[in-house]
Amino acid sequence: MLKNMANLLTQMVRKEDIVCRIGGEEFLIILPETDIQNAQIVARKLNHQVKAENWFFAGQSLGRITISIGISGFGLNGKEPDSIFKAADIALYAAKNNGRDQFKTATSLMSEKVLDLKVKDS
Repeated sequence: MLKNMANLLTQMVRKEDIVCRIGGEEFLIILPETDIQNAQIVARKLNHQVKAENWFFAGQSLGRITISIGISGFGLNGKEPDSIFKAADIALYAAKNNGRDQFKTATSLMSEKVLDLKVKDS
């Protein structure tokens, strides 16, 4: 299932984009030179395509699969990879906690939460 998901994600993004599995069932997609609005378009397309696929494992249908997506951006949510990643992670959990099968975009409020986490971690 993870291989199939990775293949689908890789097929749906540009050649300059980076798709990687970061653990468990979580993937990270880096979209260089992409603003938040275009990242949301990509997220919407990914969400739609995952639901449209027929997912099988060991010859049996898995039924409808959905994904939750967290989006963050360089500048909007920091300039360091760690801050951008944490903001996306917070947005991901907001999507999961809000019913799943959707994307959420990290806000500046979420970025402040990330900064609070960094101060507490220090």
